[in-house]
Amino acid sequence: MKTKDKDQLIQNRAIAYENLDDTKEYLEDMAKEGWMLEKISGTTKFFFRRCEPVDARFAVEIFVNGSMFDTHVIESNMEYIEYCKKAGWEFVCSSANIDVFRTDDEDAPEIESDRKLKLKAIKKAGFSQRIATQLMLLVMGVIYIVFSLTVNRNVMESSFMAFSALLMWLFAGGLTVYNLVSYLLWLGKAQTAVDNDEKIPRRKIMGYKEAWGFLTVFGILHSAFSIFAGIVYNEKAMFMMPVIWLVIILLMFVTRRVTVFAEKKKLGRTGYAVLIMVVIPLCTLVLLLNVIIFVVLTLGNSDASGKSIGTQGISSFGSSKDIVSREEHTTHWGHFLVSIDRYTLEAYNADRERQLEAGDEVIQLKDGEDYCPVTYTWSFDIYDTKVKAIHDRILREAKEGIDYRMLGIRFEYDKAREETALESAGKSVYRYDETDSDGSITYTYLIYDEEVIVFALCDEELTGQQMAVINGSFMK
Repeated sequence: MKTKDKDQLIQNRAIAYENLDDTKEYLEDMAKEGWMLEKISGTTKFFFRRCEPVDARFAVEIFVNGSMFDTHVIESNMEYIEYCKKAGWEFVCSSANIDVFRTDDEDAPEIESDRKLKLKAIKKAGFSQRIATQLMLLVMGVIYIVFSLTVNRNVMESSFMAFSALLMWLFAGGLTVYNLVSYLLWLGKAQTAVDNDEKIPRRKIMGYKEAWGFLTVFGILHSAFSIFAGIVYNEKAMFMMPVIWLVIILLMFVTRRVTVFAEKKKLGRTGYAVLIMVVIPLCTLVLLLNVIIFVVLTLGNSDASGKSIGTQGISSFGSSKDIVSREEHTTHWGHFLVSIDRYTLEAYNADRERQLEAGDEVIQLKDGEDYCPVTYTWSFDIYDTKVKAIHDRILREAKEGIDYRMLGIRFEYDKAREETALESAGKSVYRYDETDSDGSITYTYLIYDEEVIVFALCDEELTGQQMAVINGSFMK
């Protein structure tokens, strides 16, 4: 990447502790092309200055007492630099715990010729990045995956958002395992080579451009899939996935700017400077994640736009009674493997004779007619499943009295009896009745076919006409 200064060139390239010879050869090739290294920022951005083509030797070494938080040459590093200078090597620059030296003397000895010490330095420098961080990510991923497949399984099955997050953790977990295992295998090969007094082998890793390209393509594809799912399945929370990717990019940008700031101010790991380099990115991440969670929760509380019971259906539910007023509440809980809807219907009975015979309180209507309203309520949880195995599990748990975690479905199957009179082709209907403390009766129904499960709580027994409305509205 060229800048406004025609004599300056900036290249992005990652430095791997295992392949420092690759960086050494890269700098030597750039010098032959007329570009001399000036500095390295953040271990990835190389600044070159135009020069006459020259055959120079470079050495890229690990300063074992250095740290990833060293943004400039610290005092303890000066002795090492002086030692290398006496051996004929000119100090060029440093970045974190990496020092770069150059010499025009073909006979200058290698700075670190002891392969055992070099491998020991690689192990120490790479421990946090290659082992500790990978193990931490792996533990976090395993916890999330186990949580999703057990406690949060119902949410994962019913939401594209939750399932998409699970896929990302599975992908990240697989990548982490691959990186960790490949690094440990390389360490084994490197140790064998050192024991045999052979050159430390190079490790095949993804380059800087390849890594960014892969991340970019994956982010674009995942964002496109999320937008598609959000539009097709009306799951608004999916629109947050592109925002999350933007947050990731923004966090990387903030971290980069903090590193540049620390380099200019010569902040390092001394005193409280390390807090500046860590706390600012973390606070930014926490703030943005809180905003995302708030928006997701807000968008997630949306009404269903799919199946619904129309006015005619509600009239049918009211049987032959006159419906003075009604309420319909619909809530959509998911769109992926299980689509969960909750409907609540309330109807008011205006049958005057029935009210008076029951001895209920008489209420004066505005038209002068005496009547007492009695409310009849029907509540339906509709589980529309896309996978037979999940359908069978929900049904089995319902029959075993296990709460379905999304809506707390529980059906006392041992109390139930089969309602053969209400059955239709391919449907099964089970019911039991419970008397409440006030003497009212609640009728609990479990209605299902091969794909849909209906869990219903009713103040009245379902009639054949009402069952037909359920079949027509929800069942296949």
